Amino acid sequence: ESVVERMTNNPEYKTQILRNIDAATLDFLSTLCFSGGKPSKTLQNDIREIVIGSGKDIIFNTTVDDNNQVIFKSPNRLIGPVSQICSKWTAKKNQNDFDFFVAQLKLFSKLCKGVNFDSINKICTELEYVTFEEALLCINDDHFHPLLR
Repeated sequence: ESVVERMTNNPEYKTQILRNIDAATLDFLSTLCFSGGKPSKTLQNDIREIVIGSGKDIIFNTTVDDNNQVIFKSPNRLIGPVSQICSKWTAKKNQNDFDFFVAQLKLFSKLCKGVNFDSINKICTELEYVTFEEALLCINDDHFHPLLR
């Protein structure tokens, strides 16, 4: 039985992960998306359900406002432009939020690796965590920290 199987089959593991979720936890979960150096759709889907199957209250949500600005809502209910925590100038001041947001994006990337259409659809289309429009806006904004872009 793999670590991920133990986590998904035992509600206490999931509860512990969600209670203590931080950038390091997201990084750890990112590494579990692979088996033998290759993306594992089963592991990806199980981890996706642990992290985002629980609802939108534990990770950052983003949207584009009327001014074409990417806005975030963090798990601790902070709301504002992504540049508030992820610009070249504010990242250090908001290190924990910045690290968490970057780790979240890296996890999303690992969940979709290997063309996992289930994860791509869930993350980008169904729940709209990261839409194509939001990604393009961030990539093209040179005010964002390089890790975000």
